[in-house]
Amino acid sequence: MTLENWLLLLLTCCGVCVVPGPNSIMVVNHVTRFGLKKALATIAGGMLGFIILMMIAVLGLGPFLKTAPGFILALKTVGSFYLAMIGVRLLWDSESHYDGSKDIKDGNHPSLFRQGFLSAILNINALLFFIAIMPNFLDPDASIVTQAIECALTLAVCEMVVEFGFALLIWRYREKIMKSGVWFNRICGVLFFVFAFLLQFRNY
Repeated sequence: MTLENWLLLLLTCCGVCVVPGPNSIMVVNHVTRFGLKKALATIAGGMLGFIILMMIAVLGLGPFLKTAPGFILALKTVGSFYLAMIGVRLLWDSESHYDGSKDIKDGNHPSLFRQGFLSAILNINALLFFIAIMPNFLDPDASIVTQAIECALTLAVCEMVVEFGFALLIWRYREKIMKSGVWFNRICGVLFFVFAFLLQFRNY
């Protein structure tokens, strides 16, 4: 990959990471409920999921997926259902007694990592987006494996920096957010329903 193409890729990855999505909302919710350190597991899980999607797109599996619309639909359905279930859970929590001090003690790293990973890896629209744009950055004369690693690492660094910066900002205002904890959970729950709908019906 040429330096010019890599710089364009870097700008694209930064732009993609800055746009709020399901993983961003999940990080916000986990930072507020479980604390900054535990939310790092959520960020790491999402980062791994997006790396895998990027590798799939760059290594040429895109054409295969495009010839299997049933498989794409199945992935969309599973991903939408998963996001909707998170929304239901958050709305259910908001209807019960909300105790933020209890939340900060709950939540374990493997569970938060798994939630972040599943939210990313099941985002089929992100995969289709990567499949659509990645050919613009690849050098046909260079090693595809090397370029796949370059793309994945670039995305990983952008995702980590943006999400961690976002998490720090949310953590700074956590006390104010926690004062309206019930409504905060409701808003996050509704947003997950919105993302579930978009994942199912929006195409790239």
